[in-house]
Amino acid sequence: MLRGAKLALIGESGSGKSTLLELLAMILEPTNGADFTFEPAPGDLYDVRELWHRRDADRLGALRSRHVGYVLQHGGLLPYLTVRENVALSRRVLGLPADDAAGRLAARLGIEAQLDKLPAALSVGQRQRAAIARALAHDPPIVLADEPTAALDPANAERIFALLVELTEALGVTLIVATHAQELARHAGLTLVPHRSAGGGERTATVTVSYVP
Repeated sequence: MLRGAKLALIGESGSGKSTLLELLAMILEPTNGADFTFEPAPGDLYDVRELWHRRDADRLGALRSRHVGYVLQHGGLLPYLTVRENVALSRRVLGLPADDAAGRLAARLGIEAQLDKLPAALSVGQRQRAAIARALAHDPPIVLADEPTAALDPANAERIFALLVELTEALGVTLIVATHAQELARHAGLTLVPHRSAGGGERTATVTVSYVP
């Protein structure tokens, strides 16, 4: 998978799109003999299957925290932190230098006036924009988004989907979105990837994710 690729996992509710994203994010362990390698930078290759086999939670967590941005369906912002603090959290956890990523991203997403508010004071659309900013603040090579517009009205859904694609393109980030909004994804220029459940509760994958400049 080349850096900057834009993919949409298309499928009905319950088809396992969210499960696949959690596999890619190294949150869920595949249950059936999967091949999974991850190359976040050229020559920096990890065998994720082997890390799961060794139960190396620290390494998996470090890879996920540093190299993956995640946009949850309903934002997933921490309710007791301001928008600014939520966006800056990933950099702080990673020990990255403090910068104005929150301000820059908020300006791009049109929520700079909301930075010092708690999530409860925001509209659903504003919370989703804040979640996008948080997913991008630590400069990950890959962003995963799970139905990021499912809770929005059609006009806001189209606007936020377009903003997500625009920002990831500008930053050269690989984007994988799970969605049932096929026309919205096609209109935004994503490559559509039909997804069907494997059935039987099994989580299978044959995956190579590479960060190639």
